[in-house]
Amino acid sequence: VPVVQGVSLLEGPDDVTVTILGVDCRVEVLFGPVGCTDDAVAAGGDRPLVVGPGVAEDGRVRTQGDSVPVAGAPVDDGLAAIGEGRVVVFGLGAAQRLFARDGRLDVVYVEPAPGTDIAALRARLDDAVGEQNTVLDADEGPPEVSSTLDAALPMFTLIAVFALGIGGMLVHNTAALSVEERRRDLAVLSALGGTPRSLAVATLGEAAVIGAAGGVVGAAAGLGVAGPIVASMSRYTERVAGIPLAVHLSWPGVVAAVALGLIVSVLAAWLPVRRALRADVSAELSGRDRRERTTTHSQLRGAAPWAALTVAGLVAVELSGRDNGIEFWQVPAGALGFGVVTLALTLVGAKLAPLALRPLGRAVAGSAPLRLAVANLIREPRRTGTMVVAVGAASTTAFMTAGYINGARIGITDNVLADVDGVRVTVVSSGPNANLDTGASPELLAVLDDVPGAEPVARRWAGVLTGARLDDLVFVSAGQDVTFDGEMVRGAVDEAEFERGGAVINVVLARDTGLRPGDTLRLGAPAGSFDVPILAVVEGGGPGDRGAQIPYDLFLEHYTVPPPRSVMIEPAPGTSIAELERAVLGAVDDAAASGLISDTDVRVLTPADIAAESVDGVSRELAPFWTLQRALMAVSFVAVLSTLLLVGMQRRREMGVLGAVGMEPGVLARMVLAEAGLVGLLGVALTATGGFVMLWALNRVAPLLIGWANPLAPDWWSLLVWGVVSTLVAVVAAAWPARRAAHTEIVPALQHE
Repeated sequence: VPVVQGVSLLEGPDDVTVTILGVDCRVEVLFGPVGCTDDAVAAGGDRPLVVGPGVAEDGRVRTQGDSVPVAGAPVDDGLAAIGEGRVVVFGLGAAQRLFARDGRLDVVYVEPAPGTDIAALRARLDDAVGEQNTVLDADEGPPEVSSTLDAALPMFTLIAVFALGIGGMLVHNTAALSVEERRRDLAVLSALGGTPRSLAVATLGEAAVIGAAGGVVGAAAGLGVAGPIVASMSRYTERVAGIPLAVHLSWPGVVAAVALGLIVSVLAAWLPVRRALRADVSAELSGRDRRERTTTHSQLRGAAPWAALTVAGLVAVELSGRDNGIEFWQVPAGALGFGVVTLALTLVGAKLAPLALRPLGRAVAGSAPLRLAVANLIREPRRTGTMVVAVGAASTTAFMTAGYINGARIGITDNVLADVDGVRVTVVSSGPNANLDTGASPELLAVLDDVPGAEPVARRWAGVLTGARLDDLVFVSAGQDVTFDGEMVRGAVDEAEFERGGAVINVVLARDTGLRPGDTLRLGAPAGSFDVPILAVVEGGGPGDRGAQIPYDLFLEHYTVPPPRSVMIEPAPGTSIAELERAVLGAVDDAAASGLISDTDVRVLTPADIAAESVDGVSRELAPFWTLQRALMAVSFVAVLSTLLLVGMQRRREMGVLGAVGMEPGVLARMVLAEAGLVGLLGVALTATGGFVMLWALNRVAPLLIGWANPLAPDWWSLLVWGVVSTLVAVVAAAWPARRAAHTEIVPALQHE
């Protein structure tokens, strides 16, 4: 069953993506008898034969430089399962004409005869289709979709590593806090003959149960968090292959979530439990060991191993960025180093946070609530560290995300303004456009050639995604004006040698394949594969963005150049960018009004507009980090609330004593609120110091895992905004514990043991 299968757009402001199919009557093998005849297909001409229920009745489908109305085409509800019903079916020949296939096919579906050995059939088909093509099973998706998802995976790995690191740290501190409260009980049990193994099993078993329960809750919460993330990714897969994405929760995913929760909880709790079981029983029973652990020396000693681990992570991050990560080991090293830095640096902050309060105790000597709040936080460093990290995690995530976007804005704007001298005329919106079957019409290009005050549109650029297998995908590009984006990582380019038939590949392709200057790159093409020598490796490309640039004439030999989706127009001498923009807009409007062109959604972008669109794209890519930040804000609320409630119960006798000697209920409430406020300020301090280091680490690994290299440009305004928000969240979380403290009944509290 031969098929033209592509992706185009419905006219309109939202650029709705539609799947294009070009078929003949052999399609009945797949869909069953539908009354198709060759005469009926031929009579349809260039009009759609049928559309899916997701296509508007008055819509028009964009073709190569034109559009075709769908009005009057019958609606087939059987197409609802394909691309959410956004499907337009043409006759095979019409689709080849309208979408520049030049007699070519995109895919041939094969229905096996009854009793056929599928494996043997596939082997025969593999031999028949040639090395530039491949045979896919019915359950294998298009390789370009897999490439898109693989490109997103490292970014989500960063999020997962960061979230697991924060979660593991919170479990560690909470387990340490819990064990701290039970040290005397554990010492009593040990003195009465309890074995360390039985005590460890009981304590770690509790951590395992809670961790598994957290995994179940996390799997359920993941459905809500995944919604906006998948919706953002779906826009890309729809434009690449017409395939929308939806959220799916599978049992293996739930099992993995439960297993991760259990493992992280047990590992995080192991060190505090081990330390408690090795404690001196007599010191615990007398209370001496507890006092010793609140000294400055013990806290610095506790922070030292995590500080050393932070340095090790920073070294791994730095090594991963050498030569733009051209070696395969550098990507996992960078991801691991970033995860280690976020976890270890956060733990350093948790250990050192109480020390920052010691000078403050003398400064607030005149305020009873503040003085008591400072003393309580210093006296209980583990509780303080837990709350500080919980509050600081949200503000740190916001600071890192905003800082990375700020760096992207600065870097992109500087590069665009320095390199672009003209305006871009485009007929598609921003986003992945390489696979879209639409472009500017020849009539529009002719109009642009005659714009007053503009140089003729002489530059041509073309690109095509080649390869039929995931491991062979390469985006091949070429331009009439030879320019190479990015710095040379390996090798050098002689323009004359390049024009004779050389290739320049990006570092992602070099890393994935091991190819280096002097090697040969084999590229797939419709008529067969061909070889081209590699001259140099340049920086650039995110995961999955494997690119190669070849001479324009060589590109024409092997590929069809589709109509351009955008062109750059440079001003003639003496013409400003603003004047050029007005002239282009006027020429396009006049041509459309007179019927000379049928192109729709023609946009004219100045260098500032181009930079703004690129920055918006980066912001959309980082939307999952903002989702994580909102989730961490909720975590900080729960952590502060639960910790202060626990502290309130454990300080019940202490609060009864304070009330008995005359402290007013309002002062007790303000003491608890002051603790939360101080925790918020410590979280801001943690963000300003540790968050800055984490942002540096993110900037170093982002070119490997996301694809963009940005200058380090912290957004200090975001620190102020989200620091204030995080502090307010902590204070609001403390409202209930503060109310309970204010309503402490003195006599029952004094009797509490």
